Amino acid sequence: MRQRENNIKKITLTGWNKYSIRFVDPPTWTWKPIPQIKKYVVNFATDKDKKAQSYSTSEPLFDMSSIWQKFPHGSIDMLILGFDSNNKETCLANYKNFFKTHDFDKARQKPMNWSNAIIRNASYLLDESGDPIQDFEIGLPRGCWSSMENSITREKWSNYVMPGLYHTSHIFAFLRFSEYFPKHPLAKEAKKQAKIYGDWLLNNRNPKDFTYSLFPFSNVGYGKLEELGQNPARGTTVTRAGRVGIAMLELYEQFNDISYFKYAEFLANSLVKFQRDDGSWPFRVNAKTGEVLSEYTSDAISPARLFALLDTLNNKTTYKNARLKAIEWMLNGPVKSHRWEGMYEDTDNIEPYINLENLDTNEMIRYLIHFKNEDSKFLKIAEDLNRWIEDQFVVWHPDDCVSIGYGNGGGGIIGKTNLRSPTPTVLEQFQCDYPMEGHTGNWLMSLIALHQATEKEEYLLKGIATANSIQLGQQEHGAFSTWGFDTRFNRPLNTLDWVGDNACGHTGLILWNQYYSALQNNTKFELGLWGL
Repeated sequence: MRQRENNIKKITLTGWNKYSIRFVDPPTWTWKPIPQIKKYVVNFATDKDKKAQSYSTSEPLFDMSSIWQKFPHGSIDMLILGFDSNNKETCLANYKNFFKTHDFDKARQKPMNWSNAIIRNASYLLDESGDPIQDFEIGLPRGCWSSMENSITREKWSNYVMPGLYHTSHIFAFLRFSEYFPKHPLAKEAKKQAKIYGDWLLNNRNPKDFTYSLFPFSNVGYGKLEELGQNPARGTTVTRAGRVGIAMLELYEQFNDISYFKYAEFLANSLVKFQRDDGSWPFRVNAKTGEVLSEYTSDAISPARLFALLDTLNNKTTYKNARLKAIEWMLNGPVKSHRWEGMYEDTDNIEPYINLENLDTNEMIRYLIHFKNEDSKFLKIAEDLNRWIEDQFVVWHPDDCVSIGYGNGGGGIIGKTNLRSPTPTVLEQFQCDYPMEGHTGNWLMSLIALHQATEKEEYLLKGIATANSIQLGQQEHGAFSTWGFDTRFNRPLNTLDWVGDNACGHTGLILWNQYYSALQNNTKFELGLWGL
């Protein structure tokens, strides 16, 4: 049957927030102008309203700042209508549902025993698998060939892994633990497992004769060392090489093994080679042929951090130009457009702004603060980026859990839940919008940098509350909660936790504990450019 042409005039939202459904701060809505339309009427109604509030505008734009205080926290329905010069409705209306969510309550919480939570989590992370060991798993930590598991039994959901993203998370977490608790009985095992993960990354890479020669794998499974062929093919995540390079430098500093340093340099040189003229990189490629499978990623900060760390260690400026090009692209790109997406190996190629995330936003915040003396505007930009994260991704109040779970998190395994989680916690991305320990830990690191740079008490209070929230989401067996912890049941609603995300939360909590202790003891603390 011949497809009918769609010539219907309709109001279509534009702008970075067109797929957003959570707002702490009043949003401004924009839409495509329609020539025949002389007046737009923007209508809002809450669940308790019997009649909508209506506002007229001649422009395809509506700023909610002047009316935001009229709405209670919770669900808001919006309907935008268009009228011609005869006041006749002449186009298809646009409907959107979104939520007004709480802001930080500014309460000063009492710090919990974070050290105890960290040790309990280390015991969980370093434990053996609850499944029979496959041949390809012999002698390896259980996270080498497993991402998601029933954390209670340690039974694996699958043998599917994302090495560039999560093997590095274990390296960062275990080295931090062994450094912070050097006399603890688990410290030796933590250091040992960190090295095993590092050696795995060194020994298991894309082939040397590939276009993206020796780049780290992004998606592998069941002992097979080649990128998983998915439909559509997801290929190799290019900028993940920056993260792996940073992990190699941490291993080099710890073990003084030159092979780690050489691989970090190799990856940095390769990233310079593949950097585009505008300073960016493609998101995903066919590592063998070099074909670009997915164009856009906002992540240029991982390579930039690797460049900066190498130049610091070498006391040179070898990579300065490539670093500055990457940062300039980000300042003119995602910093202004808010298009922070193209980050994760297990997401599909989808239209712009539908799956915003905050991993690299947080890394950019910390970079700008670290290099704040290079540009007087950097600190203000960092604070603005943080507020964007707080607006879109931080769950400040348990009642706001009603606004989460609308994505396809966990490949649809988790689903929409009526969660009541400790707060504040941080959502991962629009398509996996759950309060996760790992992303809460990542933001916690940004709060360290922000407080250290500004000395504003709000960042300290937020940090204490956030660290407490990670601990309040800890399960009896030591695991932090990947999909949120429900205080009514005193457990998660789903215990299919990701060990790599636990490792990220672990690192964030350790660094916060170190920083807060340094504040109390008036001792020096330096966050630097390392990550989780």
